[in-house]
Amino acid sequence: MPCHPSPKANNKENSVRIENPVSTKEPAVAFGPSKLQLATAKKETKMPALCDRNAMFDAQVELILEFRRKFGPYRVPKAYDDRLHAVERRWRGNYKQRQNGKKGTMSDYRFARLSSANFIDAHSLCTSSRDASWREMAKLLEIYRDKHGGGDCAVVPASFDQKLHDWVLAQLKLASLPQRDLNTDQKRNVLYVRRLMGTDTSLQACL
Repeated sequence: MPCHPSPKANNKENSVRIENPVSTKEPAVAFGPSKLQLATAKKETKMPALCDRNAMFDAQVELILEFRRKFGPYRVPKAYDDRLHAVERRWRGNYKQRQNGKKGTMSDYRFARLSSANFIDAHSLCTSSRDASWREMAKLLEIYRDKHGGGDCAVVPASFDQKLHDWVLAQLKLASLPQRDLNTDQKRNVLYVRRLMGTDTSLQACL
C-alpha cells in the first residue's frame, strides 16, 4: 500500500513553514539611491519658477517703495537694512547697463517694473564717507522729525518704523553712559542726537 504521511506530520510541516516563512523582501544591499529618490531630489533642488522669482522681486520692490514713502526718494542705507541695501545696489548696476543698451542680467519685466517706479531717481542720504552709516540713520531721524513735527522725536514709534525705532533706543542708551566711557566720535554723535531730539536745545550742531 502507498505510504501517506499522517495528518499530524503534515500539520507539523505546515507549522514549521508558517513559523519560519521564507522572506520575500530583497536583501538589504547598500546600492545607490533609487531612480525615484533621484527624481525626488532633482525636483527638490530645482530652481524656482520664473513667476516665483518675479513675485520675490516684486516683494523687494515694494519694500524699497515703502521705505521711500516714509523717508523720501533716498536709497536704503546699509545700516538700515543691509540685505535690501545690497539688492538695491545690485539692481542699480543692472538697470544702468540696460539704460546703456547692454542686455546684462536684468529681464525686460524687471527693467519695465523699476522704470515705472522711478527706481533710478533715488539718491544717497549721505555724501560723506566718514561715519556714513551713523550719519545716514541720523538723517532718517531728521526726516521723521520734519515730517511729524515737534522736537520730541526721542520716541520714534515702532509702528512707524521698527528699524529706526531700535536705532533711536540704541542712541539713547549710548547717551546715558558717562562721558568718560565714550570716544570722540561717540561724544559728537550723542551731542547731535540730543540736539536733534530736543533733549538739549542749547547745544550747537556738531555735524
